[in-house]
Amino acid sequence: MKKHLLLFLLFFSQGSFAQNPDIKRTYHWYFGNGCGLDFSSGTAVADTTGTLYTYEGSSAISDTSGNLLFYTDGDTVWNHLHQPMPNGTGLLGCGNWGSSGQAALIIPQPGNDSLFYTFTNDCWENSGSGGFNYSVVNIKSNNNLGDVIIKNQILFSPSAEGTTSIKHGNANAVWIITHEFNTSNFFSYLLDSNGISVTPIISNAGIILNDFTCFLASSPSGKLIAFCNGGISVPLNQVF
Repeated sequence: MKKHLLLFLLFFSQGSFAQNPDIKRTYHWYFGNGCGLDFSSGTAVADTTGTLYTYEGSSAISDTSGNLLFYTDGDTVWNHLHQPMPNGTGLLGCGNWGSSGQAALIIPQPGNDSLFYTFTNDCWENSGSGGFNYSVVNIKSNNNLGDVIIKNQILFSPSAEGTTSIKHGNANAVWIITHEFNTSNFFSYLLDSNGISVTPIISNAGIILNDFTCFLASSPSGKLIAFCNGGISVPLNQVF
């Protein structure tokens, strides 16, 4: 069931990017057992060059011209040559099980063309003990192949498996949103040109999430969050 929900959210999220000026950043996808899709031609073309093998969540990022930069399963970070980056193994996105629903989320730091934040969620198999963490890639290090310069900085624990992001109203920052396990609390972290704010806005909204399995996605307008555990849609004005 988790895999069907994940597939739904992959396509839901892709549709929400239709008006996004950074659409080319989404041109390359890597997922599953060596699977990939390349959208740079305007249609989906199979790409089997990736070295990612995972049961569930993954994330990939391209530059604003659509060239692959790197991708991850929440455990290992691979560069565009499909090689692990320096310091790029052992992230806390449930790599030992490969089964966190939204194991990783890559967000470019606003106002910085070098730094990319990778947020990871642990999974129910580990009782969420690894928590919600961030790591930072400097894509211009290591001869422009990238280097994980900060790794596994915990934000809170225990976390559920869902994460999403929404642009701030000023367009110069991004909200990173996840959910605490066994509470009704959404945690919202602000990422801007100064980096990540480690003090979240905590919003009590919806139901108590007593299952680690959780997927989050924003609506195209950015006004709603789809929260698939229980099928709840939570208005953002209840989260922020």
